Amino acid sequence: MISLAAAQAILKQCLDAHRPVIRTLSIEEAVGYVCARDIHAQREHPAFDYSAMDGFALDVRDVLPNVSAERPSVLTVVGEVAAGRSHERPWAPATCVRIMTGAPLPAGANAVVPWEQASVADSRITLQRPVDQGQHIRRAGEDFKLRERLVTQGSVFNPLHAGVLATAGVHEVEIYVKPTVGFLTVGDELQDRNAQGPMIINSNRHFIAQSLAYAGYASDCVPAPADHPDRIRTALVAMLEQSDMVITTGGLSEGTYDYLPKVLNEISADVLIRKVSIKPGKPFTFSKWKGKYIFSLPGNPGAVVALLYTLVIPFLNGMARRNGNLRQVSVHLETAYANRHDRDEILFVLPERRREEWFLAQLPQLNSGSVGLLASARGWWQVPAQTIFACGDQVTVTLFPWNIHS
Repeated sequence: MISLAAAQAILKQCLDAHRPVIRTLSIEEAVGYVCARDIHAQREHPAFDYSAMDGFALDVRDVLPNVSAERPSVLTVVGEVAAGRSHERPWAPATCVRIMTGAPLPAGANAVVPWEQASVADSRITLQRPVDQGQHIRRAGEDFKLRERLVTQGSVFNPLHAGVLATAGVHEVEIYVKPTVGFLTVGDELQDRNAQGPMIINSNRHFIAQSLAYAGYASDCVPAPADHPDRIRTALVAMLEQSDMVITTGGLSEGTYDYLPKVLNEISADVLIRKVSIKPGKPFTFSKWKGKYIFSLPGNPGAVVALLYTLVIPFLNGMARRNGNLRQVSVHLETAYANRHDRDEILFVLPERRREEWFLAQLPQLNSGSVGLLASARGWWQVPAQTIFACGDQVTVTLFPWNIHS
């Protein structure tokens, strides 16, 4: 049996040796994936000088240097240019062109006067205030230049990236492929719904599938195989052949119907971790089979959730080269607590934020089979083995990803 930190170190060694698959996707498909390369603009933006206002494009040399209400400048309107069109006529002195926001600046113009700053009558405008060269003009390349880096390698591609890259003439990107995940829950007593008598609702199926989905990973679950080693072996191998990694729950301890250790041995899986010194989750087993990974979790829901967020999902994020670091907060204990076990405890807790500080008033009774507490838990506290905490001590709580903005 090894510590949680030692288990995490073994998983990191596997990740360091893992070569992620790189694939090219369209920008419409790439959202949620990690970029495998820096992404550079294939065109500058804007592609041309354009007006930032509705108004009149003109040459400032046609405006009197000391223009005022007493000495106005009068220019003749000789055309109009809208967004998506251009003004082709040669520029003539003392003229101007009506222009719309986003329209290309006519050759010869070097400023734009907003409509509200000009008086219009009989195809002429009258100006009574100075005009600065370049005012209300957006220059070509002002936003970004050709070949300028817009997205860095390792960034999670998001919807805003898609819009920016479309503007930059980039329509495909290289991403790290997300691992495919399969899972199977073992136990004749499990039912998906309407459990009667001694049967048990298969909550682990939902804990796993929805936790993976929230983290950005699709998964495929096979129906729980019967508690028979041949059927478990067949289901596990079939899932391994179509997935990069498989998660199993149940059948892992030393009971009469706990066949998973036997099955792992029969398929010649290389067991890298067997038992972790945490409560709940001690039977956790991590194996490798033909380049695929197997995360074997005990069947207790508390253990499943604890192991998902401390070991499984971090490993998936590593395979996808995704930074999945969760927010940790310093919490003031408002009650004493003692972990007298020889294993670290994972307590699901509900810290409260008061002004700028966090407090923990109540601590749960540790029961890995309980599920009700998980509905309100904001995160977990890893309590070191053989440690006593007094009221007022500060401890570190890791928040679940949906509570990071609490």
